[in-house]
Amino acid sequence: MVGRTQSELEKNAQGVVSEQSMAITAKEFLDQVRRRGSPCGLTGDFVAQLGKRFDSGLGRFYFQFLTPKDTSQMESLADTLRQGF
Repeated sequence: MVGRTQSELEKNAQGVVSEQSMAITAKEFLDQVRRRGSPCGLTGDFVAQLGKRFDSGLGRFYFQFLTPKDTSQMESLADTLRQGF
């Protein structure tokens, strides 16, 4: 879960919560994602998290989109990866 701004990150999280009919807030969802160890945060933090995994030997990543109709999150991820790597 990535966002260019905190507002965008929270909007993306709210989209997942709504799409999946979860009985939690967007903030609680983001906390869950972080506790699972999944990359999550603003673009710089996200890139740093992936960089640590890459440095530890992981060379392939798979990203799951829980709101496939919301292409803005995919675009944000693609932009982040292009700029960060």
